[in-house]
Amino acid sequence: VVHDNVINIVGLEGSHNFYAIYAWASHNLTVQANVTTYDGKSDGQSHTNAIYVSQSNDVVISDNQIYAKLVSVPILWVESPPSSFNYLPDTFSEVIKFDDCKALELSTNSIEVRYSNFTGQNDSIYTVELFGCDDAVIEDNIIYGSGHSYIYGLVIRGKDFTVSGNDIIIFSDENYVAGIEIDDDSTGIVNQNHILVFSPYVAYGICAQMNWGFFQYPDVDYLDNYIVADSHAVYAMNISGADSIISGNTITATGNYTMGILFMMMDDAAVITNNEITVKGLKNDTEAVGDLIPAQTVGILAMSDSEIKNNVITSTGNYTVITSADAGEITD
Repeated sequence: VVHDNVINIVGLEGSHNFYAIYAWASHNLTVQANVTTYDGKSDGQSHTNAIYVSQSNDVVISDNQIYAKLVSVPILWVESPPSSFNYLPDTFSEVIKFDDCKALELSTNSIEVRYSNFTGQNDSIYTVELFGCDDAVIEDNIIYGSGHSYIYGLVIRGKDFTVSGNDIIIFSDENYVAGIEIDDDSTGIVNQNHILVFSPYVAYGICAQMNWGFFQYPDVDYLDNYIVADSHAVYAMNISGADSIISGNTITATGNYTMGILFMMMDDAAVITNNEITVKGLKNDTEAVGDLIPAQTVGILAMSDSEIKNNVITSTGNYTVITSADAGEITD
């Protein structure tokens, strides 16, 4: 148990793999009610994490206050296994990282990160990452991040997770921001979160991505989330998956090109119901911004079969709903 401590850590320039709390094979670990101030000094070659937990089951991290300053540095993408076209991130600057942990709980924490400097091309920060973590519960946290080129609020790879009741507020001052990113064949539920993302160029509220190397895709439901996104190009919800229920979400997207919900399902029809979507795009053409789908202004863009009903959509674009699928139902 790590409980009721005040932890102040300032890294040395060039310090190698620097942590405030490091846990490996620490089953049933509890980290609770600590105040941690962490100043990492990564040179782009060393890992800096306020908290790093690996191969540890039934870990509980709750009621902590964590204030971090990190250098925003490029992610190293590693092909694993070789010649597989499957690339995994080795991220150097993160506030909290869980690696291969089962049944973890991250709850009622206040987690804040601001970048202190940046280096290299495509410099990045992950605020919280779960890598290969099954049965995780991420609930009732405040996650705040202010980054430079790329910054992510919560990045998940794992089965049967619950992400619920979190306030996620993420800013980039140059390029790219993502509130929640879900990768590979993850499964779970994302519900009742407040997500606010702001960036000069591209902003994603929730982004669920396919793994093209192994042709894996998430299977996640998205219920009753509140998303506000402001950028040149907004993808408030960009969802690839097996099949999903996307219901009861309230979305406001502001910028030049604004999309409320973009989805592509591989196994079954998506169910898109009872969402309230407002897209306030200033432009009605399309623009390539690095996503597979060009940025544009539309409430819902369906790339696969779907059931779209009982949504309230307000759009400044030419269309409220666009579908390129062979079959689908759009009603009410």
